[in-house]
Amino acid sequence: FLAAAALGLAACGAALVWAGPAAALDPTADQVVAAAHLGVLATLSMGVLGAVHQFVPVVTQRSLRSVRLARVTFLAWLAASWLLPLGVAIEQEAVVAAGGACAALAITLLVVNVWQPLSARGKGAPVTGLRFAVAGFAVTGCFGVTYVADRSGNWFDLSGHVVLAHAVIGLFAWLGLTYVSVAGKLWPMFFLAHVPGPHRAERMAVWALPAGVTLLSPGLLLGPPWLAWSGAAILAAGLGAHLVSLLAHVRRRRRKADLHLAFVITSALWLLAGAALALAAALMMPRHHHAGVALAAAAVVALAGWLLEALVGHAHKVVP
Repeated sequence: FLAAAALGLAACGAALVWAGPAAALDPTADQVVAAAHLGVLATLSMGVLGAVHQFVPVVTQRSLRSVRLARVTFLAWLAASWLLPLGVAIEQEAVVAAGGACAALAITLLVVNVWQPLSARGKGAPVTGLRFAVAGFAVTGCFGVTYVADRSGNWFDLSGHVVLAHAVIGLFAWLGLTYVSVAGKLWPMFFLAHVPGPHRAERMAVWALPAGVTLLSPGLLLGPPWLAWSGAAILAAGLGAHLVSLLAHVRRRRRKADLHLAFVITSALWLLAGAALALAAALMMPRHHHAGVALAAAAVVALAGWLLEALVGHAHKVVP
């Protein structure tokens, strides 16, 4: 999983160079969408899927249903994460459809494989967060499959706010929530940090992220400003709780500052930058639409940077 994520990251970089001229004019152009999917599917989701397969048995103390299922999940997701961007880039709907089918298969196999260990009770916030994250992954996949079908059927307009509603689920209810959930187990080990007390910030983050996305994504999709702003406020509270938990672990660490700490702190800074850019986009959009779209695209990139820095930093610890 991690090796494939590294390959996806290199491909994403090359695709972003290729899509650069189009991105400057239209952040939702097909070339940009293809490059973004290499980053989100072939890099971030591939790495996070590896983390889920590794850490679900750790946090639940129960084994996966099958290692063979995990291998098939990897192959299906590998095919999906490359076929989808390739089909979008070359405008071949059959290739896009094949990628969507592989993605649906991979998500189904993941749910089957982790259902039994994640059904364990009394395992705390990390297990609760991972349950929500797997559900978020399934919802993201259903949203994506609808997009794939629509590329041929033209049922609705895939405008920027619709794509952003999809991105919010993937970034926060799947990728971000998995990181937030697993971090509660990894930080004490990697920082040699013991935070006393009931860990309220960790629990708040695990519950507030899916709750915020449940309001924010429909608010972006359907248009009611009060719904979107309510979801954004709850989501911001959850992300803030995550940063409070990180600060508590960093302050109580017994391990000297190292490369891993640099990655984690940089990741947190990208999260703050993404939040600031998202707020600026929301305030700018009604007055200057093009500038608002550019700021929204920049916010998505910064938030992807939050997750990428965290993934690479933890890989430097996990792999050895």
